[in-house]
Amino acid sequence: MPGAVAVGVLRLLLMPVILIGERLVSHPVHQGAAFVAVLAAGALYAVGALAAHLRSWRRGRARAGSPAAWSRSSTS
Repeated sequence: MPGAVAVGVLRLLLMPVILIGERLVSHPVHQGAAFVAVLAAGALYAVGALAAHLRSWRRGRARAGSPAAWSRSSTS
């Protein structure tokens, strides 16, 4: 699971890099509004995906540490 968290954090950290790169390169036609909208959607996706992954990971760890999980694992 730590590898998946690292990918999620990397995805979030790359958003400002993409924005800065887009601002530094000159373009023949300015389509800034569309780019910002797509970048915002990508950022929301990155935050949501990381939050969902962390939430499911914590739930899995909480279940593994519960007494009910201990009794199930000892009978298996």
